[in-house]
Amino acid sequence: MRCRGFVVGLSAALLAVSSVMIFAGPAGAVGSTCDVSMNPAASGNASGLNVACIFNNGDSGTSTTMTDYPDAVWHYGAARNVNVTVARTTVGGVPSTAGKTTIKSRPTNNLATASCANSPAGQTGIPAGNLAIGAADINHSIENAASSATKTGVFINPGTFIKAVVASGSGCTQVITVTLSKATLAGGPLCPASPGPATGNCANSVGAQVLVSNDTGRAVTDGVTTAGSATVTSASANFKAGDVGAGVSGGDLPDGAQIGTVNSVTSVTLICTGCVGGFTGVSSASAQVITLSPNPAHSPTSARYVTDVTAPGTNKVITSATAGFATSDVGLPVSIQTNTGVAIALPGARIASVSGNTATLSAAANVPSSAKRAVIGLATKTAPATGDVQGTLAILLQVNPTVSPTSPPCAANKISGFQIPLQWKNPGGYNTQVAAGTNQFSGTNPAPTSIAQLDFNTASTSFSGYVEQHYTVTAGVPGPSNYTVEFRFLPVAVGLCPGTGDAATFNFSGLTVKSSSNPSFTSGGGGGARGIKAEPQGTNHNYTANVTTNGATQPSVTSTCNVSSPAAIQIGC
Repeated sequence: MRCRGFVVGLSAALLAVSSVMIFAGPAGAVGSTCDVSMNPAASGNASGLNVACIFNNGDSGTSTTMTDYPDAVWHYGAARNVNVTVARTTVGGVPSTAGKTTIKSRPTNNLATASCANSPAGQTGIPAGNLAIGAADINHSIENAASSATKTGVFINPGTFIKAVVASGSGCTQVITVTLSKATLAGGPLCPASPGPATGNCANSVGAQVLVSNDTGRAVTDGVTTAGSATVTSASANFKAGDVGAGVSGGDLPDGAQIGTVNSVTSVTLICTGCVGGFTGVSSASAQVITLSPNPAHSPTSARYVTDVTAPGTNKVITSATAGFATSDVGLPVSIQTNTGVAIALPGARIASVSGNTATLSAAANVPSSAKRAVIGLATKTAPATGDVQGTLAILLQVNPTVSPTSPPCAANKISGFQIPLQWKNPGGYNTQVAAGTNQFSGTNPAPTSIAQLDFNTASTSFSGYVEQHYTVTAGVPGPSNYTVEFRFLPVAVGLCPGTGDAATFNFSGLTVKSSSNPSFTSGGGGGARGIKAEPQGTNHNYTANVTTNGATQPSVTSTCNVSSPAAIQIGC
């Protein structure tokens, strides 16, 4: 009953949860402590992060940073929308988009408004900022943003990637034929209404938006391995020189295997640096599911929210010290905002080139000097959905009845506890609200650059943390990534009884409803919310995480986690 009264009482005043963020411990405690762990701690798998802290009064200050384990990988990657058409023909007696191994990309449109109506015949204009699929997109994922209610693909077969692009002509009449790795499915776009009928057959459907990712991660189902050999073949993988260094997994290939040499479009030779036993355990097998993931030494950039943008106002350039611009950003859409998160109209803007801390945009107008924030890229289909519950915050505290009149008097020394969900929000869907009068703090002091917002939001109050991807860019290519979760503004202990503290446990899940409900083989970016990198076969390593605050005294942290290959059956670490 105390818990229920607590929550109800907080609806009328500053939610005492605000004070929770102090993570204070009981007066007289020996020292502030945090215990960090992950579960499951299985190499190359999805994994949750758990951070449990008890802080002495005043130790945590007003912000907390959780530095994740070095082998952790949060969702990465970005995408852009491309407008495409597909032929509709009779399949099983019914006009359908199923069974097509090619689609057509509509031409690039650098204007701020739709253009090239009737290209092809019967079409409305190509959307502003459309960047046609080109040779640079070969082996990149292409997905339809929607799936069916039965968790199956619609129009674009889940796990499809681009195998070839052939373009002829120019301007509005340009024809760009895109060969896909998998045949299309039913449920795609209809025919133009004129000459119609919309549900009939046609050489080119109306335009439909598809997601093209900025990485070459992909999976095939026709992998062939040979006993004791490092060679893998696949008739469909479309191996290219750029695949050297990519991670390869499947069957009984050793954990940590990477492509060392591309022999042909159908054959590669693998290496496994640091692996025990090399490829001696590989057996002869066919029809293997073989997955290629980006080179761990060169992570792709991600869709992200950047708040330290500067723009001269006289050209199409934005600068950021923290955005980490890289060549994998080229082609990604960009939306611009003021310092308070108000959108600035710049239709069709996308990144045309990068150099150091600067990105030059392809846009129909200059970037105004009022530009202070930017959303770069779209979430890939494998990303958690905005609004997905990605974790929880569990709290124990002694609530001051001056804040919550239904709470026991402080002299009673009674503790209240509850658990609140944390919602994942993708860049472009952040909660930027700041309204101190209503105790809404989610938009207060956002991270300079973040790939996700973790929003704790109730009717009474809100605050947010940010997932940040850190890497160094060399010659336009990002190096290895590491990640932090940062709560940059944590309201002060208005709701605690004097001299008391509280304890809090954050749980960040490896998967969300959206990422676990995607159809099999869905690709583009790193699947799930958080996972662990693959360890070299036959090895194990100890990793540590950390928790810091801006308080005067830092907590002692217990966080050592042993990750092995093959993975051990254990309950986290």
